[in-house]
Amino acid sequence: MKYTVEAQRVLDRTIALSEDLKHNYVGSDHLMVSLLSSEGTEAHAILHMLGVPADRLKQKVEERFPPPSIDRASRPFVPQLRALLDEAHKNAMRRDQGPIGTEDLFCALALSNGPPGKILSEAVMEAGRGNAYTICATADMFSRIGQVFRDKEAYKNGT
Repeated sequence: MKYTVEAQRVLDRTIALSEDLKHNYVGSDHLMVSLLSSEGTEAHAILHMLGVPADRLKQKVEERFPPPSIDRASRPFVPQLRALLDEAHKNAMRRDQGPIGTEDLFCALALSNGPPGKILSEAVMEAGRGNAYTICATADMFSRIGQVFRDKEAYKNGT
């Protein structure tokens, strides 16, 4: 799967976070914290637009982290995270706008059944701004707007 530069940075930070916490897995909770720690991404813009404080969400997810693991030999992506990455890939393919972006990761996370997805959906509902599908619709809008700007820049540069 191909990722945008920013999405790849988020995935790299996801793995690094798991290492820093001495966990023996990489999961959707690590991805959520990495997305919420990456200011300037679509995830932050979407949350701001929906009136949901990113810091509060991040804290709720971090509270659920397990203690460090004794066995840290390998850090595989848990099946739930693999499924989430597959869903992000499907989102990107549906949009037909290139590689997987942070907006695709965020949408897949919002629709997931894991604790981080539930925390995210609940926060949006508490803010009175919709549900997980609202997050995905907003993510799609950000993606399309970004594509218009990229197309305009390419046209301007003659590429």
